[in-house]
Formats: sequence, structure tokens, C-alpha cells
Amino acid sequence: MTSKDAPLDSIARAAGVGIGTLYRHFPTREALVLATYQHEVEQLCSTADDLLRTLPPNQALREWMARLASLLVAKQHMSESLRNVGPSSGAWASESYAQVFDTIDSLVAAGVAAGTIRSDLETADMVLAMSRLLRLDVAGDWKGQADRQIRLTNFTSYP
Repeated sequence: MTSKDAPLDSIARAAGVGIGTLYRHFPTREALVLATYQHEVEQLCSTADDLLRTLPPNQALREWMARLASLLVAKQHMSESLRNVGPSSGAWASESYAQVFDTIDSLVAAGVAAGTIRSDLETADMVLAMSRLLRLDVAGDWKGQADRQIRLTNFTSYP
């Protein structure tokens, strides 16, 4: 049984809450999937500051991109459920996209300021280049493929 097929009472039990509590906070399976997705995006984006404190900005950006690839692969089964959330909840996609865009923007800006990332690089260019991570072969060597795609993205400063 996949997690998308798991009964909600099993999910509640695994979370250590009663089914009533689960339904109060997440009245539908889609609401639970959406909240999980949003939480994961928030967690990923929050790692950028820690990476910038511990790594040079260009390395922080590469590491953040690798983490994004891991999240995309780990959560690939969510895509169908997210599509089922419906247009009434469409703001979630815009909010999540904006959060990711802002995080990339801060990583790029830090690298430009430090001189480790090209000054002509725009955040929209990075987002477009990173879109390749959406096409990773999750059944194959996705880690190697992600690493190669990240290395193909030449965002370091010119000599």
C-alpha cells in the first residue's frame, strides 16, 4: 500500500493523534497532502540561511539545489494529489512558488555580493535551469543525474 492509499485512521495513529483531531485540521486527504507539501517547501526554504552561514554562497546554492532535487524525488507521488486539490485552493501553488523564488533570489544575491556567482545571473534564469530537476528519472540514478544537471548550471563567477 502506498502512502496515498493509506487509510486516514492509520495516518492519524502514526502521527499520534486521534482521527477526530486529524479531520478537524485536515477535513480531506487533499488538505492533508497540501499541508504536508507546504510544510516541506517551508522547511527546504528555511535551510538556505543555514547553508549561507556555513558555506560560500555558490556552494550553498548548489547544496540547496541538491536538497530540492531530493525533495522532488521523495514527494513525486504527491503530484497527483496536489493536482486534485482544485482551483479553489490555487493560491497554494503561487505561495509555494513565491517562497522558492524568494529563496533562490536570496542565494543568488548573496553569491553576487560575495563575487562567487555571476553578476549577470537573474533568479528567473536559475528557476528555469532548475526546472530540469522536475524531469529526474526517479526509477534510475536520479542522484547522479541531479548532480550532473546542477553542475551543468554555470552560475559561478567568470575568472
